[in-house]
Amino acid sequence: MKKIIGGKLYDTETAKKLAGYCNGRSDFSRCVERLYRKRTGEYFLYGTGGPTSAYGYAGGEKIIPLSEEKAREWAEDRLDGDEYEAIFGEVTEKPADRMISLQVPAEMDDALTDAAKQASMSKSALIRDMITRALAQ
Repeated sequence: MKKIIGGKLYDTETAKKLAGYCNGRSDFSRCVERLYRKRTGEYFLYGTGGPTSAYGYAGGEKIIPLSEEKAREWAEDRLDGDEYEAIFGEVTEKPADRMISLQVPAEMDDALTDAAKQASMSKSALIRDMITRALAQ
């Protein structure tokens, strides 16, 4: 299928098919989706389906441009981990934040609260920023 959306060309013949999904039904609600990436790096979804599927109102098929974030969400919902990583690369988990407690004089806490308000940040974010800058020196 070839479609121009927002002045951009989306063509299933020239884009790279990355993955496919079928809802497994064999009735009017059957839905088949394929995730593509254009040469420009843009993602889109090509979907087909029966009259009561999400694609029924569009004549049975539709192209939907996706941001990378939306393409990742689609893949998380429909693909297994190996398929996801084959498309987007290895997923590495960030280390969890740790809760620490810190005792400071009341005046310092008040000053920190005021500084955080002026910077439109939480106190935690301001302290993390201050520690990051101090460690970089």
